[in-house]
Amino acid sequence: MDNIKFVRPCKELESEALAYRREHFDCGEMIINGSSLFDKTESYNEWLLHVERYSDKKTVADDWVPGSVFFGVREIDKKIIGVIDIRHELNDFLREYGGHIGYAVRPSERRKGYATEMLRLALNYCRNLGLDKVMVGCYKDNMPSVRTIEKCGGALEKEITYLDGKQELIFWIDIEVHRNVSFDSKVVVEKPINKRAELRAEQKNLRAELENEQHELEQILEGEYQNSRADIEAELRAEIDAEFQKLRAKLGAEQKKATLYSSILTQLNTGKMSKRELANVLSLEKISGYMNRTVKNLLEQRLIERTIPETPNHPAQKFKITQRGKIFLELLKVNQIKNNG
Repeated sequence: MDNIKFVRPCKELESEALAYRREHFDCGEMIINGSSLFDKTESYNEWLLHVERYSDKKTVADDWVPGSVFFGVREIDKKIIGVIDIRHELNDFLREYGGHIGYAVRPSERRKGYATEMLRLALNYCRNLGLDKVMVGCYKDNMPSVRTIEKCGGALEKEITYLDGKQELIFWIDIEVHRNVSFDSKVVVEKPINKRAELRAEQKNLRAELENEQHELEQILEGEYQNSRADIEAELRAEIDAEFQKLRAKLGAEQKKATLYSSILTQLNTGKMSKRELANVLSLEKISGYMNRTVKNLLEQRLIERTIPETPNHPAQKFKITQRGKIFLELLKVNQIKNNG
């Protein structure tokens, strides 16, 4: 068996950690003991934040206890061999079922002594926490785990029925009594957790990159929009100019002087108005039939449009000039100038 060390979860271990989890899942092990929800948290970054909050009594969930999570990393090739969760204290649930320590070894590295070594390192860490004895539990039919606990000085206290109906053995290990167990404190290598400040810095850099990309994209889109808008406007102007030429005879009077047709367009070019407002601004005594026909004509030619198109007779109905109407108005003024000249 090669030497292993405890390493706190960090960003640098992400790919190796995900491969470790995948091996458990591929072997049909959807629950990874001692992983502190790593088996249930899809995002590695979210899990890192969870592990950080879990390590401090001030930030741990109200219904849980603070603890430390480590990966057991083989020194020779930096491969994650297992994961372990060391709870600093017990609550009612842990005192009945879970205990201070939960751990798992990846399937391909079992029966090589790594579980025993990880538990030894965990007991040493518990001593550094000030604990003099720890509780460890495992299923009764998990004989490799039973032998691991016994090798590290575990004394059977009781047998209980776990929540899933399986029989669980509860052991206690007296750290001070079993001094024949080797607890070399130098073996525990604690790599700082990828702290919130580091994650914030990474998020800040990512946000800056995204903002730069967004700015570049906006510039590209703005250029494309302006080009597209110019093309569309040119096509629309040409189309309306052609229609205008066809209407020259019909609108002969409009080209010589401003009448109701052009007057309505001119007024709507300043803002939205109702028929009553148009009549008032044009100094008409009432909304005449001629005005209604003119408005209808402008609507049919798509030079103006209703503000509430789905309800033509709505009391709050108003009219506004369209882009097509604005261009038409410009052409009308140009032709008036030509005719007057």
